Amino acid sequence: MSAHPAEALQGLRDTFAGGAPSDPVLREQREHALERFMERGFPGTGEENWRYTNLRALTRRQFITAPDGSLSNEQVAACRIPELDCHTLVFLNGRLQTEHSDSSLPAGLRISSLEALDDEDDENIRPAFRELNSAFAQDAQLIEVAADTVIEKPLYLLFISAAEEQPIMVHPRIELAAGSNSKFSLVEHHVSLEQDENLVNTVTDIDMAAGARLTHTRIQDASNKSFQICRVYVEQARDSHYTNHHICLGSTLARMDIDASLRERGAEIELNGLMFGKGRQHMDTHTLVDHLAPNTLSREVYRCILDGKSRGVFNGKVVVHKDAQKIEAHQASNNLLLSENAEIDTKPELEIYADDVKCSHGATVGQLDRNALFYLLSRGIDRETARGLLVFAFADEVVAKVAEPGIRRAMEKRIVGRLPDGEMLKEFM
Repeated sequence: MSAHPAEALQGLRDTFAGGAPSDPVLREQREHALERFMERGFPGTGEENWRYTNLRALTRRQFITAPDGSLSNEQVAACRIPELDCHTLVFLNGRLQTEHSDSSLPAGLRISSLEALDDEDDENIRPAFRELNSAFAQDAQLIEVAADTVIEKPLYLLFISAAEEQPIMVHPRIELAAGSNSKFSLVEHHVSLEQDENLVNTVTDIDMAAGARLTHTRIQDASNKSFQICRVYVEQARDSHYTNHHICLGSTLARMDIDASLRERGAEIELNGLMFGKGRQHMDTHTLVDHLAPNTLSREVYRCILDGKSRGVFNGKVVVHKDAQKIEAHQASNNLLLSENAEIDTKPELEIYADDVKCSHGATVGQLDRNALFYLLSRGIDRETARGLLVFAFADEVVAKVAEPGIRRAMEKRIVGRLPDGEMLKEFM
């Protein structure tokens, strides 16, 4: 169903009215968030952070909230990462499926449902899609890791989207509190059962206490007709260490924002990302790292592979504030275009207000290395297989950094499957 932006906004208001929570306090909170979204509307290309990403295709659709549903064991098994040893929560269209989720968790890990959402920051600077999430969030989850706790197995959140007669919108909300000196791994996996046109708008808030270590792996492999919007907020205390691996393969339009604040001395952040677009896919990653304290460290490595008429966007901004002396910040954006019609807009940025810093940033855009291709051809490998091997090697620089072997193997298979001569390539894996 098509709609103009004004009709899309009215559709959201009508959908909210039909399913608003009965609790008066929660209803007021969500109504307030919806009104703020309505005042702003959907972001447009006139806004600097959205200048390369046009939401016209999204705003032409009217989304409804999904009815309750269920999953078979076979459907869950087909969607999940098969070799991942983990604790699991499964969601269907934003709703927790207890029958497919683990009922017991290790000591020191607590998961509970959230009713009131933590939106205490300045409402004037909250992004539009966060307000939309606050208005419609379903089965929001609070994940708490106790101080001095080491959780050996990752927590695997499997978000499954299913098609309905009309496109649906799903608004997952995750709040994670990592206690002091804890160590934990979170895996988000977003997939679709069918080729749906659903909107999945995720917000993840992460609060890391002193000395906490968190590895956050996010895999987006949804329907190539769907819309995926995600925003991750990270607040880091003294000596905390946050690592994010973001692998983006699916959706017609995917947007990922990471906002990180290194608030105390010794905080470190590492961001690794891979976008692999084909056809007319549009993939956009924005990062903002605020160095607010001295002796903090950030590293970013993002790689983008584009084929067909796909388009990629990377905007990475690092801000070094006045008192953040003796920090290090390094940023790299490397992009591979496999088609003359593919397009990348990359913009690494440094904004520095301190004088004793080590900072670097850089971007590369190119095609496959002709010398490397010639070398493989001279060894008797056909052209398509040689091209596939080089593309795979480029992508695997990011995938290889993921610690869990089950995730690495699964993503390597998916990447090979997206290449023209994928079956032949399997002989080399």
